[in-house]
Amino acid sequence: MLAGFVVVRVQADHLYLDHLYLRPAMQGGGRGRAVVEIIQQEARDAKLPLRLMALRDSPANGFYQRCGFRMTGSDEWDVHYEWCAAG
Repeated sequence: MLAGFVVVRVQADHLYLDHLYLRPAMQGGGRGRAVVEIIQQEARDAKLPLRLMALRDSPANGFYQRCGFRMTGSDEWDVHYEWCAAG
């Protein structure tokens, strides 16, 4: 069974987490965090920040904040986030 999917786009100055979806039955067990940690390691290795957007009222906002992302802005629909490796 397919658990979900992820799309990461490599840009010149950052990595962009374009999509991260997990089936509801697969959520809450640490799978999403594990995927984000792999992508964060890729960003760390590339020495690039990792950016994404989440819908303004989505529970994903809390998830990304718990994963260490900080809000960098927002618009009518989305909240913009960035994660940078320490050091």
